[in-house]
Amino acid sequence: MNQVLLTSIPVDELVQIFTVIIEEAIIKHNKTEKNKIILEDKFGDHLTKKEVLEVCKIKSPTTLWNWEQKGKLVPKRRAGKKPLYLRQDVEDFLNGGFLDSNQKAA
Repeated sequence: MNQVLLTSIPVDELVQIFTVIIEEAIIKHNKTEKNKIILEDKFGDHLTKKEVLEVCKIKSPTTLWNWEQKGKLVPKRRAGKKPLYLRQDVEDFLNGGFLDSNQKAA
């Protein structure tokens, strides 16, 4: 790790540098938070395959199956034989993240 000697920087200048860095980080964080997709409360904690198709705006269940095979969006529960997807997993997927392929359905 690189070491920096800070004794030659005046305190006021150091405070100004940190202030700018922190303000930029806050602005970046706020921008990403504003763009996040949050599902409506009507969906509850688990979504059916039909609901996932609706919120992901896809028509083919095959696409959903392909995502499951690739580990991108995997159902975590079942109601009989029907897969149920966790709401948080679907939100994370829609916001650009996806699950680790090792996280299979329980």
